[in-house]
Amino acid sequence: MKNNIIIAAAVITAATLYYKRSILYYGLISQNDIYKAVDRVVECLGGGAAAKMLLLETSAAETDMGDAHDLTWNTGIGLMQFDKIGFDDVKIRTSQAKKQKVKECFGVDIDKVIHTDLRWSPLLSVIFARLKYLLVPNAIPNTIGGRAEYWKRWYNSSLGKGTPEHYLAMAQKNNLIA
Repeated sequence: MKNNIIIAAAVITAATLYYKRSILYYGLISQNDIYKAVDRVVECLGGGAAAKMLLLETSAAETDMGDAHDLTWNTGIGLMQFDKIGFDDVKIRTSQAKKQKVKECFGVDIDKVIHTDLRWSPLLSVIFARLKYLLVPNAIPNTIGGRAEYWKRWYNSSLGKGTPEHYLAMAQKNNLIA
């Protein structure tokens, strides 16, 4: 009987730790969730292989593909570390056609999403990142070096602390460089 209690306590503790881990990592259960979200979003909004790599590499640069603890609550949030200014910009400048496409693909009304919804939803975070990149007038580069510069200019901005070197290092760390 005593052994059964110890085993039950160990199972409960393991389950609690697993649950807490998923909460700490932007609502992800595994990194496969990122790949699935990216595939779905690019299938819906387009962009092909370059867009898929850009979104995966962005998640690597921003949150180590969900493996970095986010200790801030007043800056960028969620898997893609979306800040409030960028979030509002995407909601304002995204075309009605793109918003309708998101609604058809995911059942999400972009105009009803609030910034904090991105904190625990990897899918919403990836949707907003793709919408943000769709606002960029330049095509997504096909090379990782080009995407690193593109991310810095259009996503992280000149005010962000990220660098193209950091982007490349995180892509390498997460096995995104062939």
